[in-house]
Amino acid sequence: MHQVGPDKGRVSLAAQLALLMTVQLAKIILSQEKNIQRLNELVRSLREQLLQCRSSNETISNSLSSLADIAEFEKQQILED
Repeated sequence: MHQVGPDKGRVSLAAQLALLMTVQLAKIILSQEKNIQRLNELVRSLREQLLQCRSSNETISNSLSSLADIAEFEKQQILED
């Protein structure tokens, strides 16, 4: 008759523990991957907003420059009269 020794039970418990730890680590990794995806989406959105701000700033800067040119031209016209 074959007897089951105490090591068989210990190996089984160790294997179960290792499997449980592997499952928990996999859950953690998946959660972190989701967090990374969210962060990447936020970075992408912030880059788009930054580009829009830069474009708006360039438009405003160009408009102010044009207004300054017009004001300088009008000032010269007044001084010449």
